Amino acid sequence: IEGKKKSQPSLFDLETTFLNDNYESLIKSVFENEDRNIVEWKKYSTLYKILFDYKKGDSLGITIANSEIFKEEIEFLNTIEKEQVSNLKYLKEVFSNCSNRLAITLFILSHIINLDIDKAKLYINNFTEHSEFEKELLSLYAFGNGMGGISVIIKQKPDTLLFAFNRTKSFFDSYVDMGQSFKEYYQERNYTPAIIMKDGFDLKIYDEKQETAFIKKGLSKMLSSRYEIDNKVVDKLLRKSIKGLKPRETHDLFLKIKEEEAD
Repeated sequence: IEGKKKSQPSLFDLETTFLNDNYESLIKSVFENEDRNIVEWKKYSTLYKILFDYKKGDSLGITIANSEIFKEEIEFLNTIEKEQVSNLKYLKEVFSNCSNRLAITLFILSHIINLDIDKAKLYINNFTEHSEFEKELLSLYAFGNGMGGISVIIKQKPDTLLFAFNRTKSFFDSYVDMGQSFKEYYQERNYTPAIIMKDGFDLKIYDEKQETAFIKKGLSKMLSSRYEIDNKVVDKLLRKSIKGLKPRETHDLFLKIKEEEAD
């Protein structure tokens, strides 16, 4: 840590073990190691390359169908009745009886790739929601669409964008560099970082805003149900009491309420 003044963000210039520092090597392995004999790996490698080369408006379905490596998946997808491709109830039943996850991935991707992010997410949620598979599908969607596939919420996080930019620019022969320091980058966006990591990521241990909102919601629900207090009174009471908490105290209270809800 070089400095800790309010006007000057701290700079932590060491490699870390908790920000997925093997990110670059993971991506490189997908595009460079062609000598692997694992069929499953080769299929996903082919899919990543297709998405990497994808341009808005292209027919992802046709590109996939023309790739011989997906022969097994295409054979399964051809069993879906053409007049039923828009019947979500029918599709959900078909997918629930299918053990070929990649085939389902290819089908959903080809149907969402040209949708905007909100419609794409709604389509995915017809089959899976709040799961690792949903995250995988959205990640592949975003990979294919580039910045156009990234949600507004992410675009409004300067630290996330800066970190992503600095982690990926080395894969390209030519790119537009910022030509400015991390501090200036954040100042221009009216953003105050806590601790700037090596690649520009803003390290915030706790998300105070989200945790405070969660605490207010949990306590408000408890007080209203137990004591039948008017909601306006409850909100006023909570605003005053939570405002005085330190970040660590807010985080501890947040965890306790989450534990109670889980029980």
